[in-house]
Amino acid sequence: MQKKYQIACVAGDGSGPEIMKAGKDLLAKIAGNKLELVDFHIGFSRWEKTGDTLDEDGRCWGGISESDLEKLKDTDAMFYIALAAASFPKGIIGPYSLLRKHLGIYADIRPGFSLPNSEAMYTDLDIIMVREVTEGLWGAVEFMQDDTAYILSRISHKGMERVAKVAFDMARTRPKRKVTCAHKGQVSRTGFMHFRNVIKEVAEKYPDVIFEEMHTDVLPYAMIRNPEQLDVILVTSFTGDIISGVLAALSGVAGISPAAIVGENYGLFRPSHGTVSGKAGKNTANPIASFMGIKMMLEWLARKFKDETLDRKAHCLDTSIRKTLKDGRFLTTDLGGTATITQVTNEIIKNYIE
Repeated sequence: MQKKYQIACVAGDGSGPEIMKAGKDLLAKIAGNKLELVDFHIGFSRWEKTGDTLDEDGRCWGGISESDLEKLKDTDAMFYIALAAASFPKGIIGPYSLLRKHLGIYADIRPGFSLPNSEAMYTDLDIIMVREVTEGLWGAVEFMQDDTAYILSRISHKGMERVAKVAFDMARTRPKRKVTCAHKGQVSRTGFMHFRNVIKEVAEKYPDVIFEEMHTDVLPYAMIRNPEQLDVILVTSFTGDIISGVLAALSGVAGISPAAIVGENYGLFRPSHGTVSGKAGKNTANPIASFMGIKMMLEWLARKFKDETLDRKAHCLDTSIRKTLKDGRFLTTDLGGTATITQVTNEIIKNYIE
């Protein structure tokens, strides 16, 4: 019997529900016989309506429940849009990092690429950034003492080793087969140097992959001036937060850049942008980043479950998105057009051919 993959669908807030509807229409058309889509109402709008919170790790997480976390265990991957974390009142935290913890995901993957009519700075851009998102500043403990703020962050061997393996495994599948580790080990002789040393240990197990080091402050210059010399970039959480913005700018408008956060057994796939609340309810947000996230999800499922059909569907979706953008008849406002989410989605479905 053919396996049906369980996909958790988290629309979140702002324009999320509109983009999610479009994404589900697209998935139903191209992979309806392979996927079962399961809706989860998680986020600020959920908290606003129900007041649902979950206490864990000494924190109060809003818009999520223990039941949600239990049901998510039965899913294979998540298609996620965005949560309005900043909208929660003081004392209540958006549940995104809680999801990361319970799903066991730790490697944030941000591809940089060139799509037609996307205002990309280069026509042949092809870079992937991989960063760790459970440690460093993202897993820090903060406190005040007198008039001074302290941030205590953690960089563990286990945490860096597992994210490094994700980066090197990805590099093995790419033509350049290269990993660039960016760090400030020359300044942080303990923390960043530990990060660098663990990455070097992993690099020795991948003799077929080129490994290089680069100072963090040099990396943005290299990305902008010589992106063709880069392939897979490996960084810590805070560095990656900054570099991801550079990568999105190289790719063009924010509405086309996807992201994924993966672990050994689960993957979350999403647009790199936020809730786009200013366009909520207007059917005018750009769904391309989310659709490219769907492409990444199909590729990940294909690798994990050795499913050639999903890999083919991912390739066909990429081709359809590129054709739609190149034709230029249905572009959203951020790309200089007037098309709605619905029009863009229908055109991509029309252009989809296996």
